[in-house]
Amino acid sequence: NAHIKKISEGKDIKKGVGTFAFLKILAIFLMSFIFLTYMYFYGSYRETDEQVLVIYIIFLSILILQFSHIFKATFESQTKIAKTSLPNVFARFFSSSTRILVAFFGLGIYWLATAEVIYATILIIFYIYLFRNYEISKPSIEYIKLYLSFALPLVFIGSISIIATNIDRI
Repeated sequence: NAHIKKISEGKDIKKGVGTFAFLKILAIFLMSFIFLTYMYFYGSYRETDEQVLVIYIIFLSILILQFSHIFKATFESQTKIAKTSLPNVFARFFSSSTRILVAFFGLGIYWLATAEVIYATILIIFYIYLFRNYEISKPSIEYIKLYLSFALPLVFIGSISIIATNIDRI
């Protein structure tokens, strides 16, 4: 992503983190608005109440993982592999353990979906702890333009490739 590329090129990490966090949070809010609007107008009529609740639980885990990407991308941009990998391994261990317990005790789909929220929560707690000594600056217009000029073409290419890959399923 743009953040990893620009920080690894030697750009100011404080401005980079602030700008990336701003853009990522903006994208998360946009994604949430689209998802919640869809669920309000269309999604809750197609699924049962149980399915809708599970969808919202999974969406919560996706939101947490998206926020954790701010920290992960910053560590990756500095090639700090241990700070990127260890929290994921530790969180996956707890998530897998939780899933095994859920399956063993037959607790159902709600708890299975909640295991993903537990994974995402443990992961972001570890990332926040490892990120505690980093400084963040306000986003700058210059960096926003820099990040968007790199990221927007990738969004277009990514969208086209997803459509091309899945067109036969329509």
